[in-house]
Amino acid sequence: MGWVVRAGCAVIAVGAMAGVARGYCEESRQEGELAVVPAGGGVFVVQRSVAEGCRMMMVGGGTWVPLEAERRPAGEVVLYRPVRALVPGVVYEVVGVDEEGERVRYLRAVAGAAHDVAVPRWRRTPRVVWSRYRAGCLMDEALVEFALEVEDGSEVRVVIEARALDGNDVHGAMEAVVRPRNGRAQVAWPASGEWFVRAGTRYAARACAEDASGNRSCARGPALFTAPAWEPEPAPERRWPFWLAFGGGELDEEIVVGPPPPPEEKMEVVRAPRLRVDWRCASAGAAGAAMVLLVAAVVAGRRAARRRLGRTA
Repeated sequence: MGWVVRAGCAVIAVGAMAGVARGYCEESRQEGELAVVPAGGGVFVVQRSVAEGCRMMMVGGGTWVPLEAERRPAGEVVLYRPVRALVPGVVYEVVGVDEEGERVRYLRAVAGAAHDVAVPRWRRTPRVVWSRYRAGCLMDEALVEFALEVEDGSEVRVVIEARALDGNDVHGAMEAVVRPRNGRAQVAWPASGEWFVRAGTRYAARACAEDASGNRSCARGPALFTAPAWEPEPAPERRWPFWLAFGGGELDEEIVVGPPPPPEEKMEVVRAPRLRVDWRCASAGAAGAAMVLLVAAVVAGRRAARRRLGRTA
């Protein structure tokens, strides 16, 4: 069944890529939020990808202003800058329009009047709140939640670069671009493949915050954490009726889920399980068979006796 699930996920991924290719605007993941757009700045939109055929714009005050995406840095949190000046105090709707004219609403943004030149302020050094391993459909992931206590007059995004302390980063640092919410942000890094975090390895994560006007500041110190590893978790207990085994009470049986096999490991040949005989049913069947054989033997004996009597007569 595992290969069926992975194949289905692959089909979904291919369909999503095809949708991006034809200019599909991703659905909103931040409905109802209100962002501040200072003069000379932009607005952050959380997207998994940026489609070439999806036009972004801000609509408000009886006019619309096109938005241009800034490609740096790569990640889900994309910075869009208006190509024309916004009217201070006007609340705009940030929308995406695809090639067919369908509109997707992302968030609301109010235009500020003052030019933002202040850098984001870090109140504390970033730290890791928790981390865990998650088995995925196409790949496994290492989930790490950071506490990012940073302040600014507008929305900010944080660029996190995690490097292994042992210096064996063959493919460079692990990168993520997140937007803190209530001082927290969660990162999902691959835990398998060519570019992934190594389970049990200590990492140092450096965080730099950037506001909607491009002002940038980095935290004083890194956040240290250990990449999570797969840990078997006990499944819910299965209670079998005891009379099926011993004739009374209940039997507790604990099932432990083992780690998934590595992708490169070959599947072993599965041997046929040994058949278990229910001796109570087998005894009943044997008794019935013996009775049938006994009756057949009696009938055969009587027929033989009759034949002998007929010959002597």
